[in-house]
Amino acid sequence: LATMDTQEFPGVSLFGIVPGPLDAPTTFDTVLAAARHLVERLRGQIQDEQGSSLTAQRILNLRDELVHFEHRNRRLRRT
Repeated sequence: LATMDTQEFPGVSLFGIVPGPLDAPTTFDTVLAAARHLVERLRGQIQDEQGSSLTAQRILNLRDELVHFEHRNRRLRRT
């Protein structure tokens, strides 16, 4: 970590596990915050799972997908 600023990384993948100890939207926000911090430190860019730039609209869509996933998962656990 001490030499991270002097290294080059062609790509870094970040993952959040859902369901997990945090709800899905919180997990997403935590991973996104970590990605944004890495972008600042490494002068990179955030991309989605398709390799496209992560736009504000895509962030909203991903968060919406996670909310739907969480609702489905809760319903399945009740039955």
